[in-house]
Amino acid sequence: MANPILIKAYNTYGFNTQNLDYSEIYGALQTKLIDSQVQPTYAHWSMGFYEVQDYITNLWNEAFTVTPVINRDLFDSIPKDLQQILIDSCVELIEPMTNWSFQQNQALGEKIKEAKPTITLYELSNEEVVPFKELAWQEGGPVGTYLKIGGEGAKEILDALLIDIEAAQKQ
Repeated sequence: MANPILIKAYNTYGFNTQNLDYSEIYGALQTKLIDSQVQPTYAHWSMGFYEVQDYITNLWNEAFTVTPVINRDLFDSIPKDLQQILIDSCVELIEPMTNWSFQQNQALGEKIKEAKPTITLYELSNEEVVPFKELAWQEGGPVGTYLKIGGEGAKEILDALLIDIEAAQKQ
């Protein structure tokens, strides 16, 4: 994906990042033009990428999430009581959506393993993730890139996300 933050992250982690059209990934893996790719689990399954790979590794460096989003002008134009209903509904859905996503990834991993028993599915442990987290926060890393190109409010969004993550970890 030609996302400057994602590119910065993977380059910071030591990868040689290349951008390809989605339709070119399978063939590029098959011909060894590329030796890895970054996709959510459902893409490994639905696009058949696992067929031409020997390994799938979950780095836990990014979450593929479904995030409710609404245009600010539209949100501000609806009555306050309806705004609150939207907010409450989204809050109520976060945990079930997250659980569903993890369950789907698990189920798809099992399907992949069944379809190609020789494939290795690997998830980095908490300890193995630490160096990536440290690199992400280093000067010139992906967090800095996000803050640089994220525009007005980027720091506030990051701070709110970090507060939410800390609260979730305590639960």
